[in-house]
Amino acid sequence: MENDVNFNKIMEGIILKLTGNSEMDFKILMDEYERYKSHKYSNEILRAISRLMYDILPDDEKEKINQIPNNQNLGIRTMNREINFQIKMRNFDKALVLIESVIKNMEDTGLYINDDKNNYYYFNNLLERLLYMETFKPEKEIRQIPENYSEVYFSYGNILFEVKRYDEAKIVLEKAISYNPVNTVYLFEIGEIYKINKDWEIFLKINRDCLKYAYSNKSIARCYRNFGYYYFEMEKYEIAMALYYLSINFDHEDKIAYSEIMYISEKTGLEIKAPDPQSVINILEDNDIKFGADNLILSIAYSIGREAQKTNQNEIAKFYFNIVYELTKDDEIKKIIDKL
Repeated sequence: MENDVNFNKIMEGIILKLTGNSEMDFKILMDEYERYKSHKYSNEILRAISRLMYDILPDDEKEKINQIPNNQNLGIRTMNREINFQIKMRNFDKALVLIESVIKNMEDTGLYINDDKNNYYYFNNLLERLLYMETFKPEKEIRQIPENYSEVYFSYGNILFEVKRYDEAKIVLEKAISYNPVNTVYLFEIGEIYKINKDWEIFLKINRDCLKYAYSNKSIARCYRNFGYYYFEMEKYEIAMALYYLSINFDHEDKIAYSEIMYISEKTGLEIKAPDPQSVINILEDNDIKFGADNLILSIAYSIGREAQKTNQNEIAKFYFNIVYELTKDDEIKKIIDKL
């Protein structure tokens, strides 16, 4: 609270000095920029001054500045394609050299760094943004960055994981997650490190979080598969087998779950047979595991779909209604989709 008061007081003082003459105001703001470089709230003040400086620039100068992040982002996307190709070919040394140059370039620019007023994120869609807001209740301003920095850090972490540099991979993946805390792909990947280290408490927490944030059947299936792995390690084989079958229920092509069921049967002699629904419900309740998609996910996706439908944004409406339908198989939702 004290930070807010001091920051606001400083900015009010700066704004009061402005005259309305763009040339004079630009000089005033440059002087203020130099003045507050060493201030304890310098990050927030300098960014606010920079925004004021941008506002008084002529349109042609604004356009030149706007091209800077666009050109940088184009370079990131081009480099990412090459990095992904090297990963696919399992040329991890080459991929590391490339991605470390991208990361250095990103970090040297100093763009999109959190401060006391703003946090920077890359959400893939409105559902993820609203899910984050409802779950974490952020107090700072949410700023959506134009380029998917989180994916770059994820790729870097993925490469480090492949070359078994797990401690480094964890640090980098945490950076990816900081840009999108509700992305299950990133959470699953960092969960693999805790699984390798047999840190079961954190592994379980990550998996429970994933089940809260998952908005596709494949992601939900992976959650149950991970739970199955945990209970197998705990030598609770019947629970593990039931959870692997539940994984298959959400993703019929889950070959890993099928192979794990076969392995449990060979190891323990348990019959390869799908458990009855009530026993699965009991297992979930006894172990505090949710069934299916979180209600918050369904509520947000449905609400966005409805709002888009009201304004005749049918493609957007269909996207979000399809999420709800995939997760629920609700006939009423299917009728809405068919009408759209």
